[in-house]
Amino acid sequence: MGIEDILDATFKAVSSCEVAAFGDTNSRLILRACHEDNVRREYLNALCDQAARCFRVVDTAVSFQSDIDDAEAEFNEATLVSQGKMTVFVRVDFTSPDFLCLVCRTPQDPSNLTSIAHDTLQKINLVQ
Repeated sequence: MGIEDILDATFKAVSSCEVAAFGDTNSRLILRACHEDNVRREYLNALCDQAARCFRVVDTAVSFQSDIDDAEAEFNEATLVSQGKMTVFVRVDFTSPDFLCLVCRTPQDPSNLTSIAHDTLQKINLVQ
């Protein structure tokens, strides 16, 4: 099973999923993605920029925490909710530029969606 297969399975399994993407915040590129037909490359590029900004904010918050080990997983994800969309970004750890992004048209349970995203990213890391 390759990266595209893993993303496709997640894309199909998540209700109202618009985008399931794997990217790199250093290069600011979406490396692989499954998405609806109307999603354009510019939108995917914007998601990558958004992931980089979100993790930069999270990393800044971490620098002010004295007890990081207790909530390490929380520093490797970001959830954004906007008009009719929920976007989740997850990464393996703060040193990794690799991330997974899920965009859904209707609000989801954030903890469930981040769990799915972490599981998907873990599967991708096993095939790389």
